[in-house]
Amino acid sequence: GGAGGKLDPLKIRVADLSKTEQDPMLAKLRSQLRARGICKKPKEKFGITCIYSIDNPFSSADVCPSAGLRCGGYGSAVVVTSSF
Repeated sequence: GGAGGKLDPLKIRVADLSKTEQDPMLAKLRSQLRARGICKKPKEKFGITCIYSIDNPFSSADVCPSAGLRCGGYGSAVVVTSSF
């Protein structure tokens, strides 16, 4: 899953793609696989193990509100990205 903007390593989870949550990147992957006819049933397992975080990502506006979208983008805690 996506690690950008995630800070809490205690919220990292491992599950089948069908069970992941709070991860827009994995949701998009799930959607694309279903559109291609892979695993059409919503609760059926994909057989793809994913590492993801249920931590809500912080926004770059939280870090430097005056700069808006001109901030450097998403950062994350090194313990989170290294755990992925």
